[in-house]
Amino acid sequence: MKTPKIRFKGFEGDWEEKKLGELCIWISEKYWERSDLEVFSVNNKNGFILQTEHFDNNEIASKDKRNYKIVTKNQFAYNPSRINVWSIAYLKNEDAVIVSPLYNIFECKKELNEMFLERFMKTFLFNKQRILNTEVSVRECLSFEGYCKIKIIKPETKEQEKIWSLFEQLDSHISKNQQKLEKLKNMKHSFLQKLFPKDWSALPELRFKGFEEAWEERKLGEIAECFSWGTPEANNPFYYWGNIPFIRSWEIHKNKTELYLTHLWLENSSAKIVSKWIILYALYWATSWEVNISKINWAINQAILAINPNKYYCSKFIVERLRKDKNKIIWTYLQGWQWNLSWDIVKKFALKFPLLPEQEKIWAFFEKLDTQITQQTQKLEKLKNLKQSLLEKMFI
Repeated sequence: MKTPKIRFKGFEGDWEEKKLGELCIWISEKYWERSDLEVFSVNNKNGFILQTEHFDNNEIASKDKRNYKIVTKNQFAYNPSRINVWSIAYLKNEDAVIVSPLYNIFECKKELNEMFLERFMKTFLFNKQRILNTEVSVRECLSFEGYCKIKIIKPETKEQEKIWSLFEQLDSHISKNQQKLEKLKNMKHSFLQKLFPKDWSALPELRFKGFEEAWEERKLGEIAECFSWGTPEANNPFYYWGNIPFIRSWEIHKNKTELYLTHLWLENSSAKIVSKWIILYALYWATSWEVNISKINWAINQAILAINPNKYYCSKFIVERLRKDKNKIIWTYLQGWQWNLSWDIVKKFALKFPLLPEQEKIWAFFEKLDTQITQQTQKLEKLKNLKQSLLEKMFI
């Protein structure tokens, strides 16, 4: 079949199959002395980036640029010798740049739209052919000859333009939504700094109207009770596949689990069910220092500490405090290479608190902000998934 799964109305007929070597013109123009041209590298994620930003030492690979190659607008550059992080990019935002002599430079003939080719290079089909044409020896390499063998099935120019125009609009939407998400995250970070006091102060920089009292420092052990339980016997089939949800430490941000226990386990142990709204704090290794509010009633194991503050302290406020002060807590209470936590360590955490009404006001503000961040994240993911789906269905 030489027609895509999805197609714009008004276009018919099979697409034409050709090799990239037939559709591209290879460029070997060397650099000439121009003070306005900077050295760039190619990155799969960001396209052309300044070489000084690409290397950690903020320097270019070589001071001698006589053999460097020029890339002008609407041309492509790829590095054939770095296939393990294989890099290719299309120059559309600069008039001209120079790149390392290692790069191969090419441009499209009139029958192949540059932006259409750029989109095709993001598809699974292109990646599959790239791998098939890669030479594997001491170091993987996609040579000039191998690249020319890659096949592309393309429509007529007008349909190519229609397709890349769609993806251009989609990329614009993705970029705008990414910016909105970053703005929300930056806003939250800023408010976290301003709505909580600095280490040396008892008053925050910014407060909601009507609150004036100084904040007081309290240790978690003074204001909350904590508990955790052991993991049920793995070899006892009578304890598993019941109807009691059993949360593991990597699931504390979720509202469901894949593992359920029986009431027999509950009867034969000192365990209890953690109720909704109690704080869950992950204690061990990969997930240690992760914290959230329990979203349902479920059982926990020894890798999770349940924290239940008294009536004068708001659970969600404490969660925000623990998240905000994560790095400070690590450096204050972490000993050696021991990343595991325990109640003996957690109860020493000293946090500053206002009176309960202000705690509730602050957590309600951050909850609203977190909801906006979640919604924006989901919207962005939908757009990215839509783009990926269209890349798979509009190319062959």
